[in-house]
Amino acid sequence: MYESGVQARTDPNVHQPILKDGMTNWDRDAWVKKPERTLSIVPPAGAVNFSRKLVPAASHPLIAACGEPFVHQLLTHRFYQYAYFTTSLELNAIIVATKQIAMGEFWMALPGFMCRNAHRIIIDEAQHSLQSDLVIDAVVRETRISPQFLSPPTFLSNLDVLCSQLNDRRRRLALMGFCIVSETLISATLSQIPKDRAVNETVRFYVSEHAKDEGRHHAFFADVLRAGWRCLAPSDRDFLAHLLPEFIRWFLEPDHGWLRAFLRGNGFAAAEVERVISESYPQDVVAGQIRADARQSLDRFHEAGVFRCSAAELSFSKAGLIK
Repeated sequence: MYESGVQARTDPNVHQPILKDGMTNWDRDAWVKKPERTLSIVPPAGAVNFSRKLVPAASHPLIAACGEPFVHQLLTHRFYQYAYFTTSLELNAIIVATKQIAMGEFWMALPGFMCRNAHRIIIDEAQHSLQSDLVIDAVVRETRISPQFLSPPTFLSNLDVLCSQLNDRRRRLALMGFCIVSETLISATLSQIPKDRAVNETVRFYVSEHAKDEGRHHAFFADVLRAGWRCLAPSDRDFLAHLLPEFIRWFLEPDHGWLRAFLRGNGFAAAEVERVISESYPQDVVAGQIRADARQSLDRFHEAGVFRCSAAELSFSKAGLIK
């Protein structure tokens, strides 16, 4: 039973999906189940700690003019922000939402194996948070660059503001929608860094193992949405339909807090900082990248029937995510 009181319904005219256990090999494949790896970094000369192609600012003339060591510093701080983002997301949102499923408090009855898999996902996410902390320490030891420009992720402050305006029932519903968006997105960082040989091997290992776990989580939350969407009352569907595109934008819009702090901390004037940002992240390019990165989530929403809700089609269209 879902304790927060979200009204669930079963439509006899709607085919109920068959849910399969996609985590039967978790004991073998999950990162947390593998032998602990010593994070001693001995990178080859010229190795960086984040992919250059994922940080357009690294190629800006004002940055390049500062020399290659400065670019390496920038990419290292970008990695620190990514690892911090991961810890913040897992501990403050994903584990909190997934606990609802693990405790049988989702808005509909789910098979027992899904509740057990929710426990496994909580363990995975705690592992990702722990490994983020450990890999930051390893990079600090190797580079002697301290993570002094970390910026609280904007998505968390946005989520806090939203939840402060909702009653407990709607707050839980919103948090689950937020979790579903997060876990069905396949970020460029997860997909590209493991393949980028210019990035040092320990960072690639960290991101690669994270990505493998997230592939299983993606399938799990796609099933959660497929099973759960059709059981929501129309008013709750409309509520989530309005929020889902907002959540996508919160995750995928570039968060420049760390970059501003890094540049100002290294002597860039305010006007120079804003020039680097505006010229490195033009709005039309960012909008196109958001649409591309959102494709996996949008596919899962289509499969779940989200776009059969007129409010969803309107909300996603207004957000520029569909045409």
